[in-house]
Amino acid sequence: MMANLKHSMILRFGALAVALGIAACGGGGGGDIAGIGSGGTGSYSSGAISGYGSIIVNTVHYDEATATIRDDDGLVLGAQDLKLGMVVEVDGGDIRTEQATGKQRASANRITVRSELIGTISSISGNLVTVLDQQIDVLPTTTFDDATNGVAGLKNGDSIEVYGFARPDGSYAAARIERLAAAPARLKLRGIVTSIDATGRTLNIGAALIDYSGISNPPTLTVGRFVRADLAPARNAGKWVAIALDGRQNQAASAPQGRRVELEGFITEVVSNTRFSVDGVMVNADGVTALPANLARGDRVEVKGVSAGDGSVTATTVKREDGSDDGEPFELEGRVTALDAGSKRFTIRDVVVDYGTVTRYDDGAESDLRDNRKVEVKGTLASDGRTVLADRIKFED
Repeated sequence: MMANLKHSMILRFGALAVALGIAACGGGGGGDIAGIGSGGTGSYSSGAISGYGSIIVNTVHYDEATATIRDDDGLVLGAQDLKLGMVVEVDGGDIRTEQATGKQRASANRITVRSELIGTISSISGNLVTVLDQQIDVLPTTTFDDATNGVAGLKNGDSIEVYGFARPDGSYAAARIERLAAAPARLKLRGIVTSIDATGRTLNIGAALIDYSGISNPPTLTVGRFVRADLAPARNAGKWVAIALDGRQNQAASAPQGRRVELEGFITEVVSNTRFSVDGVMVNADGVTALPANLARGDRVEVKGVSAGDGSVTATTVKREDGSDDGEPFELEGRVTALDAGSKRFTIRDVVVDYGTVTRYDDGAESDLRDNRKVEVKGTLASDGRTVLADRIKFED
């Protein structure tokens, strides 16, 4: 699989060296994209891909057909490399709402795919996986690559890439896990700095003690800041050795004033009842009329608002995501392929859909299913992390 094999190639880090060369000098990416909208401000969204048709991020359908797509090392990707559960940062055009369906749509101009960890599994306990001294929580919504049967398909010593969201306690909520074809030449850890020893030139990201003495010009390092560390594959004297440090923050922090912003992640810092940080971006919720009560560090939230132009986001809505409203977290739009009426399965794009669980058909019936029919599927994820259990199917042609 392309998404896995690319991590076994040394060439992947050629682009990384260029990107980190800029970051080591204090650079922080995320500039504006020319030509967004027609007289509008455009949009920015950061979150996990929850559907296809276009890619769906924070309920917005982004058409990726003409977007520039790269991973966070600068490697160019194709639309086929965008998978359910991958965390992306999307620069897009103005968001419009379809009157007929109520769906929000926009065109994506630039998509950056961002993972949190690349490393080797050191332990597995139930749905908790440890990589680089970090605890990874495998959730009911965590997707897996096609070769892995959920967490049951993982074992100690496997090299994996984890997409997800860092919690302030040093753990991660996994949105997607991919098993790599070969051990990577470099490991990767993006997380929150929990302590710094400037004299000894070490820092902690969660429980991982990292020696950055070999970095001649490190980015700004403060407790609470998100940092990406590229690491040598083995510890030295009990420490992980940093090969490169990247201090660039979520691109929403550098969005121009007035840009519409949507963020998904955990609250990592609380300044007051209405001011807090999500994925390193400060949120001002002073004007939110229905703010969830008692928001606290570690709460998972979805924030919608506009960029204030000073590195913060002025929120218009804040929603606490406690898992109680995840009834239909995945939505697939596309044409049916590989229909198997016996097993009640078909495929959309690269996702297998089990339609034996459907409770509702719109504009058609089960007997209308056939290859090349365009449908919209809503459903939940099976325990294998790869199959969508359809609850509703709507025929679209």
